[in-house]
Amino acid sequence: MRSFFSQNVSDYVTPVSSDSLSPFPTEYDATNEKEMKFLTLSSLDTRGDPQYEDVFNHLKLSFPPFIVTFFAPITWIFDHRPLCWVRSFVKDLILATRVSVVLRPIASNEEVLRNPHIAKEIDRLSSPDTPNAEPRESVLKRARKIIDRMATRQRDWVLRIFYILLSFLFRALFRSVHIDRNGLTKFHEKWEKLEKGVGVMFLPTHKSHIDYLVLSYVSAIYDLPLPVIAAGDNLNFPIIGALFQHSGAFFMRRSLGDDTLYRAILEGYLEEVLKSGSTLEFFIEGGRSRDGTILPPKYGLLNVVLDAVKAGRLKDVCIVPISVDYEHCPDIGSYVKYMMGGKKKKESLMGLLKNAHSILSMSCGDAFVTLGSPLSLQELLKRMEQEDATLDVRHEVKYVGAHVCRAMRNNSVMTTSSLASAALMEFPAGEWVSEAEVAVCIDHIRSWLHAVGAFEGYSSWSLSILHQFMRSFPDLVECQDKKVRAKTGAKERIELFYCRNQCIHYFLADAVVLHVFAVLREQAPTRTVSLVDLVPVVDLACRIISTHIPFNHVQSAPAIEALVERGLLVVNDDMVSLGQCEQAYLHFCMSLVAPLIDNVWVVSDVIQNLGPDAAQHEVDLNVLIVKCMEMIHALEKEGKMYYTFVENTQMVRNNIEGLVSACVLKKRKEGSAYLISLEESYNETAKLMALHESLGSLRKDMNKVRLAEEESSEVAVTDDVIGLMMDVKK
Repeated sequence: MRSFFSQNVSDYVTPVSSDSLSPFPTEYDATNEKEMKFLTLSSLDTRGDPQYEDVFNHLKLSFPPFIVTFFAPITWIFDHRPLCWVRSFVKDLILATRVSVVLRPIASNEEVLRNPHIAKEIDRLSSPDTPNAEPRESVLKRARKIIDRMATRQRDWVLRIFYILLSFLFRALFRSVHIDRNGLTKFHEKWEKLEKGVGVMFLPTHKSHIDYLVLSYVSAIYDLPLPVIAAGDNLNFPIIGALFQHSGAFFMRRSLGDDTLYRAILEGYLEEVLKSGSTLEFFIEGGRSRDGTILPPKYGLLNVVLDAVKAGRLKDVCIVPISVDYEHCPDIGSYVKYMMGGKKKKESLMGLLKNAHSILSMSCGDAFVTLGSPLSLQELLKRMEQEDATLDVRHEVKYVGAHVCRAMRNNSVMTTSSLASAALMEFPAGEWVSEAEVAVCIDHIRSWLHAVGAFEGYSSWSLSILHQFMRSFPDLVECQDKKVRAKTGAKERIELFYCRNQCIHYFLADAVVLHVFAVLREQAPTRTVSLVDLVPVVDLACRIISTHIPFNHVQSAPAIEALVERGLLVVNDDMVSLGQCEQAYLHFCMSLVAPLIDNVWVVSDVIQNLGPDAAQHEVDLNVLIVKCMEMIHALEKEGKMYYTFVENTQMVRNNIEGLVSACVLKKRKEGSAYLISLEESYNETAKLMALHESLGSLRKDMNKVRLAEEESSEVAVTDDVIGLMMDVKK
């Protein structure tokens, strides 16, 4: 038997001739292959061991017994509405005086401008040898204006006022805020041993505008160094911008363009912040994730810090990956509008005031802050050199970014919303299902998550998780006589999809292979699939769908091999058959991938309009997304789409990037726009049609596939059994 389990696709299949109409690419972009391989082989541990405690319980005031007794009648009055807010406010005022505000003095703006990196650029711009040279005073005036607008102005008294405001906000928004106590202990141990001049970088996930507020709040309560936070210039609007700046934010442009002076000042300012031993916080994803997954990293600020460490301008930097998770994301309403094709609104004071009431009236459930193991940047670079002798120094920043993204993802917490949404989407849309069935499905998903080492924020019964979800998301589900059904509207389904996406990275590799195998097996008369037929399809699907989860190791050969080793697939004489795979797990995996296939099938249809016979051979990325959305909407009206929530701009964008990764499309930048065109090998009408038909053959309407009951089940789990379990729990 040939060895089909190799990193090389050419070991699986005989390369097709260049004139073949095979829909599968014969060459792939190998840009990310080395990063994937390095992450697979790396011995660096980025996972934490979280033990959570409620931040609100940590903030308890204690008084002598005689004072408590004396003031008991007064406190009883203020324990009840409508005066309970007065008690909370007084408590926050007292605690604000006790909060330890850990600030490290940062160089003044004038001292920052004397940074060698900045001074060199000022000299260059004012040198007579430079074309279009400016007078030195003019350059200095421009530099002072930039640094004055950019630099933070942290003040102790402002931070204490900010703490009171955040306490009020978080008590209104969250039932509880959980902090990883073990992660805090590890960080404190590392922080106390840092040499003078070594800074810290907090790199959290970015799911909401609340993220940086949560981290600043937790830092103040647990004696962490208050971070200097990189914020986009779009947040520097009147009043709120000033409050942010005096609380630790520094503002930077989204795009630096050709302004070399601004770039030099930004780089110099970051160096001075880290040299002072302060904590720098920025979001490596660049922007907020609008579909529940972690976005591909933006390397700009990370590259600045990496270059400074390699050049010796910084001794070292301690990197702390952080995952911030919400039961109910505060920004989810705007994300759903965006995914349904709405335009992103610019942040403004008026917009904040208009939304203030709706924000404060939200119930966001629980929030979780999990700290990954601190990483020394110098140590990480040394390990990378030891573990990969072929390391390309020009791409070191990609390896560092990959490690950080993997750490953030590995330390994410499975909330009630992700578990319940994943279970509800297992059942046909709009169908009434008993609470018992959904609870059993949640149990299955929890067991699969535990098997891969996922962190779970709850230890209660699965039925309790479902009930909590129903209370937190009344707009998404309907309840009647111990039965429940998810609503079928596009808005509601997209919100469920967002919540479910928080756990998709754990199953993506299995899901892609099992979905392709199951569809091909249905088409095969013998219920077995040849490896020669399976691998090219899996490889194409892997490369397209991997873009939905950056740095997730979805490569065809390792993914198939892992399933064979676990006995879920069996290979005999180059033929693949289903092994000891639970039907529930197979159904779950197919449900994860089927909507993505449905969406990319439409994208493959739209890009035919870039073919050789088309009037236009190159199109703006945003225009292409709009055209795909229009096509999905039209097919949805005709009843040809299987899933309402695939009318989703983020899903379309990811699938276009997937086709670029699979060398079907190519992308180039022109100014601030990205232009999309076909690769030369796909500039044929027949080949585009073949690709579209091939993807169409992988479509599967999981709403018509009933979730099979396990034959091995010894006890029928009914509503009565679940009710008995709840009584025992009580």
